[in-house]
Amino acid sequence: MDSLGTATGAGVSVPFGGKTYFLSAPTLKDIGAIENHMIAERRRDRIKLVTDRWGEFPSEEEARRQLDRAYDDAASITSVSPEDIQRFMASNEGAAFTYWILMCRTIDPGITLEDVWDSMQEMEDEVVREMQNRISQASGVDQLKNSDTPALAGGKTEATEKAEVTEKETANA
Repeated sequence: MDSLGTATGAGVSVPFGGKTYFLSAPTLKDIGAIENHMIAERRRDRIKLVTDRWGEFPSEEEARRQLDRAYDDAASITSVSPEDIQRFMASNEGAAFTYWILMCRTIDPGITLEDVWDSMQEMEDEVVREMQNRISQASGVDQLKNSDTPALAGGKTEATEKAEVTEKETANA
């Protein structure tokens, strides 16, 4: 969606607990918090793969070796791609986490992630999808791919390409 609201990073209105709140767009700090959350989850998952299978290894020594390898592997996870962040924000878990961050920053620092998740569980799927779209649009992640935008890389954005097509059509008319 190309609009002035998206270009200026305007916020979005969101339903929560029977009320509608206006949340500002995710900031770079918010996106960083999302990335840190994703890194922590991925690290935890790598280690959990080994600990969940602890009794399946042929020896205690092999299990410890695998756990050491998992810790090393987990420690090597230091970033998340913009596409992965976008996919996470588009998921139910990611939408809940993003809303939680925004609500804590702008409404009430006492709101818990569980509160947001429970509220989302009560919503219709269509409302949750709309919330996810609004986050994506407000953050610009859907268009900028977290600063991997073609315009910054010397290419063209979708809006630029549309404008050029319109110019050509006008010139040929």
